[in-house]
Amino acid sequence: MTLENLVSQLVDSADELIYSIKEGEKTSPLGLRRSARLPVLAAVHACLKRPILLVTDRADHALTLFDELALWAPSTTRYLFPEPNPLFYEKAPWGITTRRDRLLVLTSLAAHHIPGSP
Repeated sequence: MTLENLVSQLVDSADELIYSIKEGEKTSPLGLRRSARLPVLAAVHACLKRPILLVTDRADHALTLFDELALWAPSTTRYLFPEPNPLFYEKAPWGITTRRDRLLVLTSLAAHHIPGSP
């Protein structure tokens, strides 16, 4: 069984969750194990075809999930919202790549809410 088949089976079994998200209803916590979160996320994204924001607790965890998501959803465009280079108490400016990557993420999220955009 390929991962694409597994994701499509998850879409079939998550009909109620996907319906409630489409209708804008409040959903209760799913209580998923860590190993099941990315496959379910990929299945929901495959069905909804809209941006999904994945929030994590640490930057290294975000990078790991970013890489793993490429396995579960290879055709999905993924963006990483990087943390600033200097620490919060330093007066140093942010790096150019950090600023560029953050703007790219925010622009792509905002484009979904602009009328007439794809």
